[in-house]
This record gives sequence, C-alpha cells and structure tokens, in this order.
Amino acid sequence: MRKLGLFITFNLMVFGLLAQDLNSKLDEAKVAYNGGNMEEARFALEQSLAELDKIVGAEILKLLPAELNGISYDETSDNVTGAAGMGGIFVERDYPSETASVNIQVITDSPFLAIVNTALTNPLIATMSGGNQKVIKLDGYKTLFENKEGEEENYMFQVPVSNSLITIETFGISERDAMTIASSLDIRSMASLIGVGQ
Repeated sequence: MRKLGLFITFNLMVFGLLAQDLNSKLDEAKVAYNGGNMEEARFALEQSLAELDKIVGAEILKLLPAELNGISYDETSDNVTGAAGMGGIFVERDYPSETASVNIQVITDSPFLAIVNTALTNPLIATMSGGNQKVIKLDGYKTLFENKEGEEENYMFQVPVSNSLITIETFGISERDAMTIASSLDIRSMASLIGVGQ
C-alpha cells in the first residue's frame, strides 16, 4: 500500500512539474507577443506545444498496465518526449523478462504510418507478405498484425489512429497470448488523448 501511495505521489509531482513548464512557456509567449517580438512568441508557443505533448504522453503511460502476461514493466524504460519545433508525441514502455518481452510505442507522424495505412486499405498487400500479415481489429480500430519474419512467438500489432501509430511488439510469447495482450489495451482512450473522438 505504501508503494502505491509513493507511486501516486510521484506521478502527481511529475504531472505538476510538466504543467508548470507548460504554463511557463505560455507566459513567455504572452510577454513576447505583448512586446511585439513575434519570433520569440512563436518559439515559446512551439515549446509550449512540446510541453503539452509530454503531458499527453504521461497520460498515455497512465493507461498502460503495470503488468502484461505476468511481466512487469520496467519503469526506468518509460520514455515520453515532446519535440519542440517538430511537434508530436513519442511514448514508449517496455515489459522485459528473461524469456519474453513486450514493447509498446505511440508515435505521432511515424514514418511507418503511410505503409501501414496502405496495407490496411488494400488487404491484398497484406496477403502478398506470404501469410505473415493480416488485418484485424483492436478496440474497434483496424490493425495490421504481423508474424515478424515468419518467426514463432515474435508478433507486431500496428494501429494507426489519425496521424499517430500505436505499435505493440511481443517476443517469446505465443500468438494467442500476444492477441490477449493487445486486446487488453485501451486503444480507444489513447486515441481520445491524441485528439481523436471516442
């Protein structure tokens, strides 16, 4: 119980710091704008968007479970980035063990987004992969499911949501358990956080 309390306190502190950074950047933008310095106002606004992306990323991490298929997440591997000037969100969480692992990423403007969307809109492309890919649905969203390189117990789910790509990779886990893991994730709530209606 004490660990849970510390965990909640830590998360509230992190969220508070992120919100302070956001407010600070917005204040800088306002001061620069009121002073007629449009270049500085624009720069501060870009940075405020990056801070907002970090806040959204932290909220996405809260939606991810602490354990998947009996594997606990590695809190030191949690990664949330908002890139000033480039925009976008990068979120990553790892669930490692000696025999199996799960990796989850949420990336805005992923370079793989166009490829995945093409495969989802033209199922023939998926079938031309030698049977390693198929189109399924996760939480109501079309998903490209792939048996990576035809290897057993090595699977990837790619879920395009608006301009973002949610990727779930499992290693050393059966197809059935991989499907259970992917189906247990709250894709719809993630989509809502990254700006897509319920």
